[in-house]
Amino acid sequence: MAEGTNPCATFRDGSDIVLDYCCYVCEQNGVQRESAQYCEQCSKCYCDVCVPLHDQMFKMHLLVGRGDMQRWPVSRATVDALTLCQEHNHETITAFCEDHSALCCVKCLTLKHRQCYKVEVISDAVKNWLPVDHQTMLQDLATQMQRLQTLKTAREENKKTLSTSCENILAQLSDFRQTINAVLDKLEKKTVKTLESLNTTFVDSIENDLKRCHKEVTELQSLKEIVKSIEKKDEQKVHSLTYIANVKCVNKLAESRSLMQEISKVKKYQMNFEIQHDIVHYLSTLCGLGKLRTYNPYHILSINGDPAKHQPTQGSIRGICEISPNIIVVAFFEKHLVQLDIEYNVCCKSSVFTSSVFTSAFDMCHINVDEFAVTLDNDENHIIEFYKSNKNTLSRTKCLFLPHRCRGIAYNMNYLYVTSGTALHQYLLDGSLVKTLYEDRSYEFTVYKVAVGTGRIFVTNNSGHQLIALSMDGNLLAKFRNPLLRTPTGVHVSTTGQVLVCGRTSNTILQIDGESLETLLVVATGQDGLNNPHSIYYSETTTTLLIGQDVGLLVLKQ
Repeated sequence: MAEGTNPCATFRDGSDIVLDYCCYVCEQNGVQRESAQYCEQCSKCYCDVCVPLHDQMFKMHLLVGRGDMQRWPVSRATVDALTLCQEHNHETITAFCEDHSALCCVKCLTLKHRQCYKVEVISDAVKNWLPVDHQTMLQDLATQMQRLQTLKTAREENKKTLSTSCENILAQLSDFRQTINAVLDKLEKKTVKTLESLNTTFVDSIENDLKRCHKEVTELQSLKEIVKSIEKKDEQKVHSLTYIANVKCVNKLAESRSLMQEISKVKKYQMNFEIQHDIVHYLSTLCGLGKLRTYNPYHILSINGDPAKHQPTQGSIRGICEISPNIIVVAFFEKHLVQLDIEYNVCCKSSVFTSSVFTSAFDMCHINVDEFAVTLDNDENHIIEFYKSNKNTLSRTKCLFLPHRCRGIAYNMNYLYVTSGTALHQYLLDGSLVKTLYEDRSYEFTVYKVAVGTGRIFVTNNSGHQLIALSMDGNLLAKFRNPLLRTPTGVHVSTTGQVLVCGRTSNTILQIDGESLETLLVVATGQDGLNNPHSIYYSETTTTLLIGQDVGLLVLKQ
């Protein structure tokens, strides 16, 4: 702030800059000039021009410069800021309304506090008031300013996350629209194929009939020419030929009539197309391509009731994915997939992956609609396989071979986020590397599993017993450590923003504040059935917590 300006103008009314200390002499002459010295004996301020005049008249007075402002009086600007009414700028505060805890000017008293019982003039109110230490007021103001700044920062961060959420939803809409387009294209191709096949069948039949008719006409014409050639000959000489010609005519005419009868059974081939109006009708009844929901990422997940343990097959479950509200797919370390229904019963299994050599499954993620990806890894092969779920069948669609280990995987806005154990890499769906976002080679498994949500990336540091928060461009934001979290493996961000992380050796699942990385709740422990958890997923549809463990799947209902 510039020296000589009013520090309280903004508080009072946001008016133009005014002088805080005006020269007394100049002000008496109608001139606004900034004071340079203050005389304690005169209790007046003087500018550089008037100071020599003051010194001539009062040689024994001591002047105090701006270097010792503590000895100056309270500035007029400060007095105005405190005593002028905030609502009526040019009115002075004269009273205090205890009923409303409000400072009042004359206009306030007249317009708003005429019916109030406890109203005192300031001079009377001060008599019964116990003074408060200035440092206490300053501390209270500073504390409140800090709280407001924290709130402001949180709201700004919320604005950013909302923008990210909007981008994510737009990407989901685009993906879903492409999926719908693909389904419609597929239906169109099937219909066109059926049409072309039917048309080909009819055309081939007609062309065959035309060929047969043409053949019959040609043969009849040939026989007709033969009969004509023997018609005017001596009957005695061609008697036998006439007999043969007659037999042939009878047979050929019978054959032609039979052909005509056969062809005439089909009067005419015709086609029409009946549109499936139900499709248009159903789409027209929808309010949109989905439901927009608001949610509270700080909602606490409380687990009620006894845990129900399900073991589709024996083995360690390393990844869990919800394909639809009725379909769950889990990936086993022992290199096979299992699809479960809404009651967690086995629908189908897939035990054959692309790689002919032994690899282990480490994680999986949902891509879109009915597609998901699985990471497979060993010392020599580092693979991501893509699958589709369709009517209780799992079919592989493509496979990517990467130059580094494949452990954790997440998908967000057309990008794959893949961990190698010591680094986090960002890929396109075709396997093209975008960039390496984060790296920590201090130890093995420092970048183990990954989850993306709420505008942040979360990775587990398995060897360092930490959960790490990164910005979307890979900058380190914070590290979380808790004695209750040992050897963290799976991390999950639900669609409603809850951040969950499981500790394998501590047998715990913690709910974390995604912004401050503080523990909100210990969701489950060994007493709830946890036994070396590796993966975690929270289903919004069934409000169920699914935990993949060394001994199968643990289901905890909220």
